[in-house]
Amino acid sequence: MTDYLREACGVFGAVDFRGRSIFSQVYWGLRAQNHRGHQSHGFTTFDGKFNTHRSLDLVPEITQEDIQDWLKRLPGQVGIGNVRYTTSGGTDEESLTTGMQPTLAEAGRTSVAVSFNGNVVNSLQLRKEVEKKLGKFPYACDAELICKKLLMGLVEHDDLFSAVKDCMNEVDGAFSVTGITKDGELFAFRDPFGIRPLCCGHGRDHSVYAFSSESVGLDINNLKYDSEIKPGELVLPTKDGLLREQAVPCKNK
Repeated sequence: MTDYLREACGVFGAVDFRGRSIFSQVYWGLRAQNHRGHQSHGFTTFDGKFNTHRSLDLVPEITQEDIQDWLKRLPGQVGIGNVRYTTSGGTDEESLTTGMQPTLAEAGRTSVAVSFNGNVVNSLQLRKEVEKKLGKFPYACDAELICKKLLMGLVEHDDLFSAVKDCMNEVDGAFSVTGITKDGELFAFRDPFGIRPLCCGHGRDHSVYAFSSESVGLDINNLKYDSEIKPGELVLPTKDGLLREQAVPCKNK
C-alpha cells in the first residue's frame, strides 16, 4: 500500500469563462483527492498575475469565517492545485517545503505555472540542457524540471503546442500536468505512455472546465466527466469547448 501511495500525487485545474472566482472549485477538487498526497498542498490562481499559496500537510478545512480571506489572497477565474507525495527529492522538512507545488518559472516576459504528477527518468541530462538556456536553478523535485523545460520551449517557440511537444519528445518518464500560461490560459497534458491518470470535465452550462487526477475532483464540483486525456495529448479549454491536440503519437499500444 505504501508503494502505491508514494507514486500518487493529485493535480487539479479549472477555468470559469464567466469570470467568476475559481478558487472554491480548485479547493474542493483537491480536498476530494487529499488521499493522493499527505505531505504538501498548494494553489495557484491567475487574475493578470500569478497568486500562490503552498503549505505542508493535507489540504485544510476552511471555515466560513476564513473563506473571504482565501478568496482575496487567491483571486482569478483560472487556477491549478496540487497535493504531493515525494517521488523525487528529499523527504526532510526543508526539502518538502522547497518541493511544494504548484511550481512557477519565468524568464523575461514569459512565465508558466504547473501542477505535476509523475517521475522524470532523465532528469540529470534535462537539467544540464535547461541550465545552458536558462541558467542554474535549485533542483528540489521533478515538477521544477518540467516547469523549466516548458518555459524553455515557450521562450524558444512562443507557442504552447511546440513547448509541450518538446516535453513529450525529450522528457523520459511518466507524467500528468496541468498548468497556466502568462496569458491566463489553462492547459493539461499526459506523457505518451499515459501512465499517470488525468481526466477532464465541464459544468452544465459549459462555462466551467476542469482537469483532475481522479474523477472525484469533478464529481464534488458537480462537473460532468468528459474523458481521460489521451497519452501524448494536449488539451485546452475554450469558450467553445475543449481543444484537443495530439502532440505526439500514443506509445501505450
